[in-house]
Amino acid sequence: MIYTEEDYRIFIFRTVKILQNLDAKLGTIAVNLLMLGELKEVSQAFEPGDTFEFRDEHFEGSNDDNLKIVNALRLKVCKAIEELPELNFISEFDLENWEDEDETWEDQFLDD
Repeated sequence: MIYTEEDYRIFIFRTVKILQNLDAKLGTIAVNLLMLGELKEVSQAFEPGDTFEFRDEHFEGSNDDNLKIVNALRLKVCKAIEELPELNFISEFDLENWEDEDETWEDQFLDD
């Protein structure tokens, strides 16, 4: 199969989308590690439906080695999410409004 520049560009869009999903999942993992570990007592004060916005600072000061590893990976993913579009001249607008014609691409993303 011969791939075109357009195929390559689509692959970059797909890569960024996958990384964005991974960032969200790693963020959830980091919050859960924090709330089950160092902030266990604080987490018991929350009621179902309560919300709190965590920032990088909440994770960076942790003494939990597991959280440090997950957060370091999350930060690398964030950097890739930022740099890939810049490197490939993809605007934030284009990325936010991009829709893939192939709805099954995520299932076969790495199979091609």
